[in-house]
Amino acid sequence: MTLNTECYKLPLHFDSAQLAAELSQFEEHDWISLPGKALGDSTILLVSVGGTLNHDFAISGPMAATPFLERCTYFKQILKALNSPISRCRLVQLKGATKSQAQVACNYHWFRHNIICIPIVTNPTVKLFCDDNSIEMATGEAWTFDNNQAHWMSNEVEQACIHLIVEIPCPPPLPLGKEVLPIEEEEPNDANQIPLESYRFEVLTSQEIEQLTNNILSEIKQTEIPQNNFLALTEKIEEFKGQWETAFSKFGHQSAGELTYQNLILGFREQLTIKANKWLRQAAPSAKCAFETITSMLLTTPPGPKKSRPFLKHKQRKIEQLNKDEEFQCPTFEKPIFLVSAPRAGSTLLFDSLSQFKDVWSIGDESHETIEGIEALHPSAKNYSSNRLTEADAQPHILSMLQKRFTKELQDRNEQVYLELPIEQRPSMIRFLEKTPKNALRIPFIKALFPDALFLYLYRDPRENISSMMEGWRARSFVPYRTLPGWPFQYWPWNFLLIPGWSDLQDKAIVEIAAHQWKTANAYILDDLKNLPTTDWCLVPYSDLIQQPKKIMSKISQFAGYQWDQNIEQRVSQSLPVSRMTLSAPSPDKWRKHEKELMSILPIVEPIEKRFEQLLTQVTHSSS
Repeated sequence: MTLNTECYKLPLHFDSAQLAAELSQFEEHDWISLPGKALGDSTILLVSVGGTLNHDFAISGPMAATPFLERCTYFKQILKALNSPISRCRLVQLKGATKSQAQVACNYHWFRHNIICIPIVTNPTVKLFCDDNSIEMATGEAWTFDNNQAHWMSNEVEQACIHLIVEIPCPPPLPLGKEVLPIEEEEPNDANQIPLESYRFEVLTSQEIEQLTNNILSEIKQTEIPQNNFLALTEKIEEFKGQWETAFSKFGHQSAGELTYQNLILGFREQLTIKANKWLRQAAPSAKCAFETITSMLLTTPPGPKKSRPFLKHKQRKIEQLNKDEEFQCPTFEKPIFLVSAPRAGSTLLFDSLSQFKDVWSIGDESHETIEGIEALHPSAKNYSSNRLTEADAQPHILSMLQKRFTKELQDRNEQVYLELPIEQRPSMIRFLEKTPKNALRIPFIKALFPDALFLYLYRDPRENISSMMEGWRARSFVPYRTLPGWPFQYWPWNFLLIPGWSDLQDKAIVEIAAHQWKTANAYILDDLKNLPTTDWCLVPYSDLIQQPKKIMSKISQFAGYQWDQNIEQRVSQSLPVSRMTLSAPSPDKWRKHEKELMSILPIVEPIEKRFEQLLTQVTHSSS
């Protein structure tokens, strides 16, 4: 599982002067904070998933050198000299007069990986603690230790200490270098020569599940658990092992089994938490470690702090508004703007920006419950075939109901609620803005209800867009229906919009499901807009919105007839703020951590890419 059972000094030593010289090229702003429990508080990433700034575990994608490592001649020589494939690698800094949090690295990533720690800046007060043992590590030495022991680091003086942390697969190849390692100055300085850990989708084998669950049972048996409870727990674990063996026989290490595996893992967590949580706490630490290794198996990134969603309070107010029974006059929805796109295309960022125009009213959020709260518009009315709505669904009484429901939730850019205004101050005509990703499948329905409706088509590069959707699927943050007839995964619900034929995708990899959702959403938008006058819609490439926000917002303002003011001028005169729906830090190359998976679905999305490029060319020529 790991190299040893305690701290261990490797037969390696590196030159302290060269280490210090390498470190000196970095600036204070190069350091970024570390998430959760770690041996330090800030880091410079040298090898990461996709070579971008992320803290993802190695399971989430192929490893690559970051631009920081490209500058580091000596660090690259060290990594090549370790005689092992390199997983993640980073510089870690621990501030002075502090200590890191004690941790036991029990998860699937550390089940597969081991740490090598090389001090660069240290002092006699800096110590690594492994349970009851404390180790003083000198500059240039290489140490490894058992991640399954409680470990932490302390630094008593004011000066920060800095270590090079290298992760390698375990068990590592031996020997790890020579007794004293000479570094040749003429050695080729090419990061491509560093052996990096190869990537593949991977889960525990049936044999490993057997070993870990037996460990859990044997340790819990030593507690005071009643015999009937232990027998019930044993039965549940045996059931899980049988299900895992069946799944592993079908999928093995293939990503097509990800949803099946995730569903089993979540079920295992829930069942064991219910039946054994009390006894797990009383059992030996190895039982909890085995449990966490299983349940973190497909965790791609360290869990961060819980984030509060700024729109949750508004959602509660929406529900309260919808339940109001007062009689009121709905305003006229003149030339309402509907923002249509695939999920995770950046629509929240654009919606929040457009909501700041003075004359715009919206409901402040997406309209899932608002629309589907009308029984005839809920997908259950069509046996959950999809979220598609057409002219046939746009009955006169539907328009009346929908306008009333929208009116109950209307607010302006200052969050002034329409119905909280005195009747004489409520505008009789409004410019309504709406965005719900499911509306990518509803353009004919919307146009039939609102004949003067205008559409903004937000298009995002499929690699970026699908990568973001994959994050959403794995975070389970965009669940439209908790129970979905025909979806076989009890613990892993469907995410994002229901596309026609969604039920045929249950044995597909998440990247393929997301690719089909992206393709279908964009295909319906392209097909439906083709049937409308070109004056009724406007193309908005996401890349242009990010790179030229003022130009794009000005273009939309002219198209929609929105009044430009100082509030908008201030918002677009600099980079647009990070979207409130962002799951991880924005980066132009963030998608590259999924690059290997994304390459496999390019044939699915290429026809849509070509169609959009052709349409963009036509629009550009016609407007010039």
